[in-house]
Amino acid sequence: MPVLLHERAGKMLDEGIFYETEEITKTEFEYKVGDSLKLHLVVSNENTEFSANEAKPVSIQKIKVQPNEVIVSSMFGIHPIGHLSAVGSYNVPSGIIDEERIVDFGMFHAAMDGRISKDEVIGAVILLPVKELETDVFP
Repeated sequence: MPVLLHERAGKMLDEGIFYETEEITKTEFEYKVGDSLKLHLVVSNENTEFSANEAKPVSIQKIKVQPNEVIVSSMFGIHPIGHLSAVGSYNVPSGIIDEERIVDFGMFHAAMDGRISKDEVIGAVILLPVKELETDVFP
């Protein structure tokens, strides 16, 4: 049976427990995409130095993801030294999509030596409203 890992920053520091696990029974979901989408610029919340080919997490200004919204990374490069490859949070709710989520960090990959400064736009994400369809099998 598949297992979801939930990273828990508080427990990492206090108890040395890096992940909590949750068994899941469903791994495929089908959704209908709504009529509109939101483009949200991802803004750095810190100053960070990078070396070429280095990847590390960067604190970002919080982005609220509503229940039943899917977040997709924009593939368009925005920052001159590299690209944002993922966004997430250290406080992930147990519901994958049906609960509100707050995104507060991004994984940034630098293509060259340089710096990200606080309040710089480092990428963009697209928020899509979706509705889960009541099917168990994909056509």
